[in-house]
Amino acid sequence: MRAERDELAVAVRVWRRMSEQLVDERATARSPVVQVARRAVWTATMIGCGSSGSCEVV
Repeated sequence: MRAERDELAVAVRVWRRMSEQLVDERATARSPVVQVARRAVWTATMIGCGSSGSCEVV
């Protein structure tokens, strides 16, 4: 019984750590500025492409 409780405690700690990492990754992924060749550039988000091949960019 104790071994199962210890395994569950480890699993909970891992889950919490992973969820914190995902929050951090999502926050940085939303950043509109990234570095390319040591220069800051704005990112563009693709809205979607129509059947005509035209794409909207925000």
